[in-house]
Amino acid sequence: MLKCGFSALAFTPVLGTEMPGYFNSRKATGIKDELYAKAMVASDGEHCVAVVGCDIIQVTSYMLKRIRARAEKLTGIPGENIMVGAIHSHTACASDVPLYGSPAEKDCAEWVSDKIADAIQVAFHTMVPAKVGYGEEKEDTIAFIRRFYMKDGGVTMNPAFNDPNILEREGSIDPQVGVLRFDALDSGKPLGLIVNYACHCDCVSGTEFSADYPGELSKELKKNLGQDVVCVFLNGCCGNINHIDFTATYIYWKEKDYYKKMGRILAGKVLSAYHRIVLQEDVKVESVSMPLSLPRRQPSEEELAWSEQIATQKEATLKNQVFATALKELYENPIYTNEGVQQVIRIGNTAICALPGEIFVEIGKDIKAASPFAHTMTSELTNGNMGYIASNLAHKNRLNAPSMEIQTHAYETRLSKYTNCAPESHDILVQNAIDMMKQLLEE
Repeated sequence: MLKCGFSALAFTPVLGTEMPGYFNSRKATGIKDELYAKAMVASDGEHCVAVVGCDIIQVTSYMLKRIRARAEKLTGIPGENIMVGAIHSHTACASDVPLYGSPAEKDCAEWVSDKIADAIQVAFHTMVPAKVGYGEEKEDTIAFIRRFYMKDGGVTMNPAFNDPNILEREGSIDPQVGVLRFDALDSGKPLGLIVNYACHCDCVSGTEFSADYPGELSKELKKNLGQDVVCVFLNGCCGNINHIDFTATYIYWKEKDYYKKMGRILAGKVLSAYHRIVLQEDVKVESVSMPLSLPRRQPSEEELAWSEQIATQKEATLKNQVFATALKELYENPIYTNEGVQQVIRIGNTAICALPGEIFVEIGKDIKAASPFAHTMTSELTNGNMGYIASNLAHKNRLNAPSMEIQTHAYETRLSKYTNCAPESHDILVQNAIDMMKQLLEE
């Protein structure tokens, strides 16, 4: 028999905490809305798993180990059966490692990690007999590919608004809105949902804590389904997707509280799928994970020459200075692999694939296309962060750029301490996910 429990615990840190997300240090001065750890725990009587969506910018390897250890001690759920995803809010709090222009705040990371583990414990102790089902909708009006082919022969990320040099977008979004619905078996009362959609959480900016559009999504679902309903949001593969249409006729994304509009639009699609879901009570719940080792790029002679040139330019932008410094450090202190964990959780005929990084949408779509499951969700920045992991297409376009300067117009593929996974990472992630999903179906 399926049992399930949900919880939502607030962990908003004190004001003055670092807010990573841009290329400078920011400290929180206010609170737009609280930050939460939202957990779902499910058991089929033989296996128990936990899925957590957190209103933070990233989950590091250190945080994951701490969360899993504490949660396993509190609940007995095996640590390897626990999946922890970050919504990637750019108005959340710092972690135990420096990110972009923000320094590390280990005390904050440990506080948040412990609250996440506590959310798992609360969900575990509220488990009741349940039924579950999957549904989906499509939403293609609030998310956009942010990389464009340009007339100079390269690809630019976030070009100027209506830039006359734009040719076309480099690819297409994933419009899938995946919804796992959980209801109490006896009463039929809604318990919670897992919602999966792919779009960067960078719609708010400023220095007030906010859960961005997933926070508003949660509020809208509570209005419609009940205040006790918990929405665990898992961000899809959106490393090259954001909320801005650079070809639009007006700058709509600067409207006041635009993130709320996004959340409400998405809530409408979630509810459309929700009310058509067929529920089942006897489903398998399992998890499988595997060590992940991705090869890292090393600085080329052309990249090193560029970094030396930037170092001598007083007018160089802060962003270019940051990347130039990183290239020099990578050359002097080479690291050849990124180590992490890749995981898949099965809930009935639905697979949830965890990917540790800012994953390009093409990787997520390739996983879904090859999935042996009836339904598949992909969750980026989950169980760790290996930085931007770009698609085969993006790396091909990087290498075909006419010059090093043109290569730098898209920082998701620029070599740095944050972004360094080699082009073959695309195929490795896809194959690993396929192998794990097949393993779950064979067990």
